[in-house]
Amino acid sequence: MRKAKSSSKPISRKCLSLKLAAVALVCGLSSAFAAIPAKPIGAKTSVEAMIRSDLVSFRKEKRADFQSLVKKWERVYGSRSAPTLLAIAEDKKSPNTDRYVALLAHTRIRGPHDAKELVALLDDRDWMVRSAALKSIEILGYAPAGAKVLDKLANDRALVIRLQSIETLEKLRPPGTPDALLKAAMDGKNYRPGNFRKGRADWVPQRALAALRELRPLGYAPRLLPLMNESKDGRIRAHALHTIEILESKSLKQGRPFRERAAAWTATLQASR
Repeated sequence: MRKAKSSSKPISRKCLSLKLAAVALVCGLSSAFAAIPAKPIGAKTSVEAMIRSDLVSFRKEKRADFQSLVKKWERVYGSRSAPTLLAIAEDKKSPNTDRYVALLAHTRIRGPHDAKELVALLDDRDWMVRSAALKSIEILGYAPAGAKVLDKLANDRALVIRLQSIETLEKLRPPGTPDALLKAAMDGKNYRPGNFRKGRADWVPQRALAALRELRPLGYAPRLLPLMNESKDGRIRAHALHTIEILESKSLKQGRPFRERAAAWTATLQASR
């Protein structure tokens, strides 16, 4: 049986070279077009996608540096990143760590502003977001948030937020801060179990008394006598005595046992009422 003849003609070396050149040109153009972003680099969706990608990497890399990440966003996106970071912080579907980092980065990049959004985030369901909002308010010194921060110290369900609220109040110092600190030092929520007469302090009372020593409000020493004399936690009794000495700018029975010093202060302060 005779083989069928091929209908194609042999390709000359010149034609082959031209075809290969054309293929190379097409491939080159395809690569070039592929390198062009689907949307401009400044488009909101692109910025958000890239920032979210950075946040994922930040979560996975234990040695990642927050300051370096913020500097990168400032360098690459500038102020355009601020609205995107706030949107991520307010996105309840995003991981809490991403929201935390995004909110602090937003505060750093945007700088001083009317930070009403931070007050709203103090009621977020996630404690990490509430923590980032408190820190941002402290960094900005955002005084209008003062009343809300006082409420966080008194009523937030998370111990870590009640504790952090004290640091923010030291910066803002809204009216009513000394009363709120004294109440926190005695509040049963900050003792386990029960109250200061029965339980052990959970950090907040110690920090509240330290803040009172920093603020030095007038006339508060007598109000510390119950903590000094009746607290079951010896650390709180010692903190209360030290705070009284700082507020009154003197020591009584210095070098003597705690019981003698406490008795001296009790007699002095009760006589001065």
